[in-house]
Amino acid sequence: CSGVGLINKFKNHLDIDRPEDNNDFEIYIDTREQLPLEFESRATERKTLKFGDYCASNTYEKCLLYVERKSLADFVGTLSPKHFNRFRNEIMKAADSQAFLIVLVESVFANAMSFKKKRDIRSKERIHKDTKMNPGYILKRMRDLCQEFSHIQFLFVDGRDESSRVAEKIFTNPVYYSQIDLQYMYDISNL
Repeated sequence: CSGVGLINKFKNHLDIDRPEDNNDFEIYIDTREQLPLEFESRATERKTLKFGDYCASNTYEKCLLYVERKSLADFVGTLSPKHFNRFRNEIMKAADSQAFLIVLVESVFANAMSFKKKRDIRSKERIHKDTKMNPGYILKRMRDLCQEFSHIQFLFVDGRDESSRVAEKIFTNPVYYSQIDLQYMYDISNL
């Protein structure tokens, strides 16, 4: 990162003393979440969250970490000119609350890099046919947000089931997972 003039905001996971995971929590799901993730081994409760779609009950009063779930189409739409400022305001609300926000995209990164092709071949990864944006535009916006805000991270996983598993895993140790590069950890199968 420093070689290209960017700030590396994550620590090496090997350099962090990882506290023991906490398994005594339930997951709060925002009341506005239309298609909530399913957590087989975890109790859930619907609550109105200030931002994000999920947080853990062990940190609800002063939640440290929130997860904002997105399908690939939601991810593209959120970073589009029409919705970008609203999303940026949500990120600023999280900053004001000193909370870490993880944007969990239910699709692998390769699909985000090729959504125009997927749209052209009518993939089930639905991106609106009138979308004029290309993947480079969307990914630049994502990168700009990551550089502007130190409390946000984007994570691409392989589908809804993986989203449920990964979100639950992150909630077992919010402080630890907010300090490391989650995409790297996921890609090397350590998350």
